[in-house]
Amino acid sequence: MEAKGFQRGVLGLIVFAGVLVGLETSATLMARAGGVLHAIDRVVLALFVGELALRIGACGARPWRFFADGWNVFDFVIVAVCLLPVQAEFAAVLRLARQVSARSGGAFDATVQPLWATWQRAHAQRRKPTPAELAAARALVDWRAVAVSDQEVRLGRAGMALTLNGIAQGYAAERTRALLQAHGIGHALLDTGEWAPIGQAPDGQPWRLGRASPRDSARILATLRAD
Repeated sequence: MEAKGFQRGVLGLIVFAGVLVGLETSATLMARAGGVLHAIDRVVLALFVGELALRIGACGARPWRFFADGWNVFDFVIVAVCLLPVQAEFAAVLRLARQVSARSGGAFDATVQPLWATWQRAHAQRRKPTPAELAAARALVDWRAVAVSDQEVRLGRAGMALTLNGIAQGYAAERTRALLQAHGIGHALLDTGEWAPIGQAPDGQPWRLGRASPRDSARILATLRAD
């Protein structure tokens, strides 16, 4: 694996992969040829897997020698992480988030994290974000630029980020409620950050949720029947 031709081929593949990542940050290109770019990306990953297999195989009866080099370990970890499938529950929450975003016309958007982070940084500095900071953050907010499959989750632009705070608690509550009901639990009130009632309260009435005052937690401003 020390042949110059092989090394040049690997170096060329690394450069090509970098260019491919750059292309995938273009929302325009992803909209027009996202499927093709993703397919090429999978081919490149397969080539990296083959390259690793050859290098490990070159160690003969002592394959562990491959891991004596820190750069080899780094390469192995990067490729291994790329091969990991998306956790099913995570993919399900992201797909649900996309559905809610579509139905709400973008009023709900899990990619709002850059905007949230901009406000958070400004708040820590006891100021408001500048118009330029807000414009830069808003340019990264677009639920349509998130691609979800069983193998991977892709954000269409460099700098994009996700937050599931607006949906994960409700999803967890609904899944937990279904699980408890499947095991015969007829009455309960779940709190996962969102409320999910099952059946009735101990007094036989519908569960009631109180809204506490932000200034006095002992004072109830309103009561909601959870039936």
